[in-house]
Amino acid sequence: MNDIRQAFSHEAVQILGPMLLIDLDRQTVESARDAIETKVAGTGVHRTKRKFIVWFKAAMVWAAKKHPFTSGLKHGMDRWWERLAVTDPSPEEQKAIKARRKLRLLRKSELTVAEIGKVLAAHEEYCAGRTGRDMVGPGVRFGLWWTNFTANRRYTTVKLERSNFLLQDPHGAPDWGRAMWEEDQMKAKEIFWLPLPPVVRDIATFSITDWKQLTRNEHGDLDSAWVNAAHRSGPGQQ
Repeated sequence: MNDIRQAFSHEAVQILGPMLLIDLDRQTVESARDAIETKVAGTGVHRTKRKFIVWFKAAMVWAAKKHPFTSGLKHGMDRWWERLAVTDPSPEEQKAIKARRKLRLLRKSELTVAEIGKVLAAHEEYCAGRTGRDMVGPGVRFGLWWTNFTANRRYTTVKLERSNFLLQDPHGAPDWGRAMWEEDQMKAKEIFWLPLPPVVRDIATFSITDWKQLTRNEHGDLDSAWVNAAHRSGPGQQ
């Protein structure tokens, strides 16, 4: 959501705000896209413009598919938004892109399992002994472990439902679990399964059991739909 807000936050794009979707056209949108270059300082302009186009096209596709009559984007009209594109980056921008890519590859090559272990150790040291409002809840604590062990998207970490978490994968080896997500929870809109070796399965189990104990101590017996549940939002919002 923050990525989308940022893509539409540029001053050059604000001209589109009051316009109806049916009144937009390719020239107007591309003019706003090109004006972003004069509004953004430093490198990364090409990426900024590309993100705007990506999210704009996604919004138009959604409006035409889900609300064709309300939006005015009825079947049979020219789908001009599908032809939107971003011009090639300037020579200076290409050099900056190559430099950032080289630096990113260097940093990735230096990231080892040992470095991830250091992050988790520092995380546990930070969590230890914190109580009251300073306490780090099980969902956050074990959520970081889950993200590091699975290298899965953060969104799927917070959207893992207990009903879609299996302690024993019926198709897996003994003590291997399974995590599952429905189509509407995934960016690709396809069902996704993740096999869980015992240590990763236990991370999810500990998150659930610690949350239950914590909420029992503070509020009594409550329930939550999520594996990595919040513990401060109160009953009915877990």
